[in-house]
Amino acid sequence: MIVLAWIILSILVGTMGSSKTIGAMGAFFISLIFSPIIGLLFVIGSSEKEKVKKVNPKIVELTKKAYKANNTQDYNNAINALQEALYYDAKDAHIHYNLSLLFSKIKEKEKAFIHLGKAVEFGYKNLNKIATSEYLEWLREQPEYNKFLINGYKFDKSQNKNNYIQELEELSKLKENGIITEIEFNNQKEKILNSRL
Repeated sequence: MIVLAWIILSILVGTMGSSKTIGAMGAFFISLIFSPIIGLLFVIGSSEKEKVKKVNPKIVELTKKAYKANNTQDYNNAINALQEALYYDAKDAHIHYNLSLLFSKIKEKEKAFIHLGKAVEFGYKNLNKIATSEYLEWLREQPEYNKFLINGYKFDKSQNKNNYIQELEELSKLKENGIITEIEFNNQKEKILNSRL
């Protein structure tokens, strides 16, 4: 009777271990050899298995399209394909990471920061790649980058707005002091305003 209870409890512990890194067979054999209580302790101490995420075939198709466009330096089509892929999984860290690479490549700072932040938020873990990627070189050179890192890969949009306001104020001073003409002022102001869109 005790042997039968031992085996049944070992089977139950094995079943509990199936969702853990120890696995069903590991938990079962530890329970069977040592005791169901020892097996249960191993199951409790074991971490959860990483669930394999099933990738939507449409995301795969759009990602391939983006890579092809990127290889021909057609960055806008690559961005469009990846943004479309976000419709199928808005929390895909790799899509956000790749978008940050492309936005950095075309020097769209705010979008590059936002997507890089989302990539890290949604589980992108290769921080060394962020620190060394050739595509992110321009972004890393931006004055906001250090604050972005300090904030835990979160972009402070208000900081960018302050830079924008500061640029307009400095431009206005240049005009007031007669350093630039009215036409130059208007041209530069238009560039600053357009960069905000």
